[in-house]
Amino acid sequence: MVRSASASDQQCLLCGETAEVFSAFIEKAYGVHVDRLYWQCPNCRYLFLDPNLRLSPEREKARYQEHNNDPTDPGYRAFLGQVWHPLAERLNRGTVGLDYGCGPGSPLRGMAAEQGLQLFEYDPFFAPDDTVLDRAYDFLVCTEALEHFYHPYQDLRQWSRILRADAWIGIMTALLENPAQFTEWSYRKDPTHVGFFQPATLHWIADHFGWQLEILSARAALFQTA
Repeated sequence: MVRSASASDQQCLLCGETAEVFSAFIEKAYGVHVDRLYWQCPNCRYLFLDPNLRLSPEREKARYQEHNNDPTDPGYRAFLGQVWHPLAERLNRGTVGLDYGCGPGSPLRGMAAEQGLQLFEYDPFFAPDDTVLDRAYDFLVCTEALEHFYHPYQDLRQWSRILRADAWIGIMTALLENPAQFTEWSYRKDPTHVGFFQPATLHWIADHFGWQLEILSARAALFQTA
């Protein structure tokens, strides 16, 4: 039995409906046994780790700093190109965007400059300048960051507030296509990954905010604002 389970009622962190227990177990990680309790929303299909079981901010940042992200690495650039190239094809030279959750060492600003685009950066740990959230943007890119968000609805509302009409959003996050395999899914096992999106979740987001959605692959998608 998971010792630190929350109360029986847990509000979905995305749509606010009452979520249901999806999976609860204890597993060994980093040499110790840790509790795992995941909730799933029957409305938007968002699946998330119980908030009481998240890492401390210090341990979370330390985990990110373990990543070896070299912005000049061709393999890393190609990986991000899964969403960047389809996004950039839809943008005009001179447009201004935001890399939301850029992390340490993202190559996207350089990739944008190569195509005549200006890209600002925001990250609560590595680029915490909130003033970039006070202007309007033509596009936004969020690569391998959505799964880290503690308050996904608040972040999405922030996007809606700062994006102009007909703006483009490019996201990368591994979509959960087979919930039956969730427990053994490698993407789940990263301790900083606290929220997981199914294709139905992306459709809920599009419907809720009035955005158009194009799912490019099991890891990349585009939205366009109204």
